[in-house]
Formats: sequence, structure tokens, C-alpha cells
Amino acid sequence: LLTVAAITGIFRAVRDPQLMGAHWYFSPKVILTAVVWLVYGSLLHVRLAPVLRGARCAWLSIIGFALLLTVFAVML
Repeated sequence: LLTVAAITGIFRAVRDPQLMGAHWYFSPKVILTAVVWLVYGSLLHVRLAPVLRGARCAWLSIIGFALLLTVFAVML
């Protein structure tokens, strides 16, 4: 759902630049969403590396969830 929301938000900002301003891509909301997307994307690939299993994978999940909550807090 985060990916769908990010794609629709980017499509909407590109289609109507006055809606979000000229420099919408420097918004903390956009930057945090990209960081969360990268953390969860890396979490999907962590399973392939034996070094990053277990506690490290759990910490990455906790960091991703905390960042996700931060994104929703910034959106309010």
C-alpha cells in the first residue's frame, strides 16, 4: 500500500505541480517514504544473505516500522 500511495502521489504531483509546490520532492514526507521503501525493499532481500538473518533482520524490521510511523506522523 505504501508503494501504491507513493506512485499515485508522485503521479499527482507531476500532473499538477501547483498542488504540492515546485520542490515537492524535497518534502520530508517524500524523503521518508523513499527511505521506508528502501528499508522494506532491503528487508525482502535480507533473507538471501545468511549473515543478516535472525536478530539483524528483526532490528531492520523494527527500524522500518518506526520509520513508517514517522511517515504517518509527518503526514498529519
